[in-house]
Amino acid sequence: MRSGTQDRSGVVVTTVYIAFEVSYKEGTLKKDDHEIADIRFWDMAEVDESDEIIELSKEIVLTSWKTRNGLYRGDQIKTNHSYRIYNFYVSNQ
Repeated sequence: MRSGTQDRSGVVVTTVYIAFEVSYKEGTLKKDDHEIADIRFWDMAEVDESDEIIELSKEIVLTSWKTRNGLYRGDQIKTNHSYRIYNFYVSNQ
């Protein structure tokens, strides 16, 4: 999980990215268009190889998958974008 609050063209915008562990059985994923911008099922190999997933999110997902030991809040980092608030959670190794 990671989240950030930014000023975009005079509007405060908060984004939240959450990854869930699920087992795909069948059917199509559905989302609430008013609250969720995108939803997808990714196989772990696809996560590792994807150019669409930023490296921080990829590292959180892959390390959490490998250790299966929970998450904790990461230390402050410098990002490529200007955020009022930025939080992320990493694997408890």
